[in-house]
Amino acid sequence: MQFAVLAEPNEDQRARMTALANAQVTVVDDGTVAIWSSAPQGIIAQDDLILCGIARISNRDEFLSQGAAASAAQSTDLEMILSVLLMRGVDALEDLQGQFSLVLWDKADQRLTAIRDRFGVLPCFWTAEPVVGLSSDLRLLSHLSARPLQPDMQSLADYLAGVEDTEIRTAFEGLGRLPKAHRATWVPGAELQRQRYWSLPLPNVMSADRSISAVTHALKSAVDRSIAADDQTGCMLSGGLDSSTLAVLAAQAQPSTTLKTLSFVYRDTDSYNERQFIDDVNASISAEPILIPIDGPPSVDALPALVEEQFELCTAPGLMKSRRIYAAAQERGVTRLLDGHGGDEVISHGYGWQAELAANGQYGRLLREMRGAARIYGTPYFENYLAFLFNYAPLAKRSVLRRAIGFVGRRISRGKAYDVPAVQFLDDAFRKTHGVDDRIAKAQEETANHPPSEQRDHFRNVTSPVMTRAFEVLRRSAQAHDVEPLYPFFEQALVETCLAVPSEQKLRGGWSRWILREAMDGILPRTIQWRPDKADFSAEVLHFVLDYLSDPYRKQNVVERLEGMIDPDRFEAAHQALAAKEDDSATGITLTMWRCLYVAEWFGQVADWNARQTAGTLWQVH
Repeated sequence: MQFAVLAEPNEDQRARMTALANAQVTVVDDGTVAIWSSAPQGIIAQDDLILCGIARISNRDEFLSQGAAASAAQSTDLEMILSVLLMRGVDALEDLQGQFSLVLWDKADQRLTAIRDRFGVLPCFWTAEPVVGLSSDLRLLSHLSARPLQPDMQSLADYLAGVEDTEIRTAFEGLGRLPKAHRATWVPGAELQRQRYWSLPLPNVMSADRSISAVTHALKSAVDRSIAADDQTGCMLSGGLDSSTLAVLAAQAQPSTTLKTLSFVYRDTDSYNERQFIDDVNASISAEPILIPIDGPPSVDALPALVEEQFELCTAPGLMKSRRIYAAAQERGVTRLLDGHGGDEVISHGYGWQAELAANGQYGRLLREMRGAARIYGTPYFENYLAFLFNYAPLAKRSVLRRAIGFVGRRISRGKAYDVPAVQFLDDAFRKTHGVDDRIAKAQEETANHPPSEQRDHFRNVTSPVMTRAFEVLRRSAQAHDVEPLYPFFEQALVETCLAVPSEQKLRGGWSRWILREAMDGILPRTIQWRPDKADFSAEVLHFVLDYLSDPYRKQNVVERLEGMIDPDRFEAAHQALAAKEDDSATGITLTMWRCLYVAEWFGQVADWNARQTAGTLWQVH
């Protein structure tokens, strides 16, 4: 479902919204504010209040207890919210938990209020030119604004350099996003005002003896709140720790319903084939597997199709393939899909604890942890051990010991994969104009000013702007097939519980995410519970990049479209280095190359989007 709101729309904008209303959907226009929803249940009104949006509320009982009509307990989430607002006022919105993106118009007070959920799971975009507009969809908002699309060069510079330090900007000038945990307010004659209404607290660390049971309980509760009592909820299942956890807990929560699981299955020769683990999970819960065969890397045609779907910049190359899972879900009648996205960030691998050990002088314990990881994952450890000592141990910067550690580390590192920072791809003048280096330096300085802390790293990962953008990217693909993605790992109670886990229980004996493995003891198949690795699709992305650039015409298009943005010589050097080596060890540079390809395709479609904008067909009801 999608929605849009325009404040004091002009004639062209009102005509565009009316055209949408003629397509069997709902529009409310009281002369000051025009509100549109793609579903009748997306707009409700009572007295002087009109509420529009999308909501899946996880604290219904608590929210209702603060005041609502008796009938609200049996109503939809949107109806329940409106009932509380009528009694408590607009500030009650700040007490909501769950996934929501809402707009409230108070006709009596002539006040428009928008609010986005605490973790930014559901999107909300805004514009203030030529009039104030709010929407759940960026393309829809662009269409209704009727304004030409102009690339935001700062956003493009950040994207190419891998800088993700803001949630507000989009790829287009004059179109922004409402950040997570923010509300926006507008009244006639004033500008749109935005403010944060909630911040994730950094909890006290819990005792080690209760952490396992606390995480188990929080996980089960999060899954219980996410699923509905029917057979239309399915679960993505990759065979990894996160998706397997959700599948098993979802099956336990609904023992009378056979859970549909959706999985990609690869060729036996692919290093990322996870069929064994998928089969183990499905067998343990008597699932109804939906297997989607993958015969190789995505074709080059997958990129323009992804750009057209996303409209905005996209940080997920895997989506060229994984968007197929939503089509499969739609074909099998699955309307809601559990997704383990965010599990890595919410649970945490615990690697920040290694920095804590080095900083606290616990060198023996650090060495044991790294040796344990080497045994489990089959990776060398001595180079990493020296790197942690060099970066975090309390050694004077110019001490003989620190210089010796750095010298040995550099000797060991010789011959490693060709890789360069993403920022090095940018044209020097372009970098300077958009202040990319200064912002990277500032971010590094802020990190360096704090002593190592696994909990702080954990908190930073959970609250990163990257997460908000990832939710938006995934939702666009899901909504294209009328599927609602669900993210149990981002239930607030689970996030706060995981942040309170002691550092030494996130990484133990070399096992990352130890707390989740222990919390799922006796619930997950042991082959999954103690699985040391997870699929790495870097090789798949590398093969796509090399295949795309193997065509001289496409390669020349990339260079021409990104003229003045990237350095063509550095781009060529990177391409030749990857083509000569043809392995996936230089994952950073591979992702940077893919971003270059994406932006080039995106630029190629902006002209077409502007033509459709002029014709009034940029966004159409599906």
